Amino acid sequence: MGEAASTVFTVLLFIAAFLGSGAYAVLSMADFRAARRGFWATALSFAAIGLVLGIMTSWPLPIRIVLCASFLAIAGGGLIWVLDYLKVRESLGIAAPLLDQNEQLQGMLTGGDSYCFFGLYYFDTEKNIAKNIAVVRQGKYPLYDVRMRILDMDTKKDVFETYIGEISGGGTSRAVELKGVWPLQDSVYYRIFFSGRNGLWHEDLLLKKSVKEKYWPAAMRVISGSGKIQHEDVDKKYVEEFGLPQWRP
Repeated sequence: MGEAASTVFTVLLFIAAFLGSGAYAVLSMADFRAARRGFWATALSFAAIGLVLGIMTSWPLPIRIVLCASFLAIAGGGLIWVLDYLKVRESLGIAAPLLDQNEQLQGMLTGGDSYCFFGLYYFDTEKNIAKNIAVVRQGKYPLYDVRMRILDMDTKKDVFETYIGEISGGGTSRAVELKGVWPLQDSVYYRIFFSGRNGLWHEDLLLKKSVKEKYWPAAMRVISGSGKIQHEDVDKKYVEEFGLPQWRP
């Protein structure tokens, strides 16, 4: 009875090791190195069960030999198959979903490749003002700790600076409205500097008053910290009346 209990305990111990290492391998499927380690441990645990049954039991020798050989064959054959399977998965790049998940998590924490821009809307050409001031987020991730500073490129003076904070919400576009109205001259060139948890970028915004259209057609573009143009939008009326925008360095 004691020998039988010891045998059962040992077998269950190895089965637990088999299940644990197998679970580790399955959970690590997208990490091929970890998956291989897990499946090697699983195969060794399974082979050890066969050795326990072949050596530590009092069953007839032929039965012990058959059991031991069966477990060793299953462990070896299964390991060869699963290593080939992992090799195919790795060559096809099936780890991409996990990489995408990591990228999404990083994006949710920092803002990823999202950015925002400054815009003026709903103009009054008699009072020379814009009635609506907004900062619009572009991208699927929220922005955090957003700061904005607006430089008048003609006077070389800062005209506005504020801390916006978080720009979240569903969808790929989300606007934060700022209070007040914005005074305008007939022609302005603003450079708006942004900073957030995900880095730095700036926007060039040109507005020219059109008496005929009764508003300020705009040309704008957003440039990343590395100098890449992330977004560009030029009002058709701007081009028709004033020509192509003359961007400044």
